[in-house]
Amino acid sequence: MDYAVGQNIKDNIERYWVWDYDSDTKKHTLGIRPERIKLLVVLDENFDPAEFVTWTPNWNIFRQWGQFS
Repeated sequence: MDYAVGQNIKDNIERYWVWDYDSDTKKHTLGIRPERIKLLVVLDENFDPAEFVTWTPNWNIFRQWGQFS
């Protein structure tokens, strides 16, 4: 979703923030430090940001998601 430090991160290291669809908790965001990412696979699947964006976005990385930008 984004690349930033995050609100509750105390080490001030930026992370890639992704949506964890498999999470069974209320908080589905997952912050991953860049050095922890070994492989990233782009899937040929439809992506709909309306599935998870329920807030007024203030992204650090520009995106073209219509009303979710």
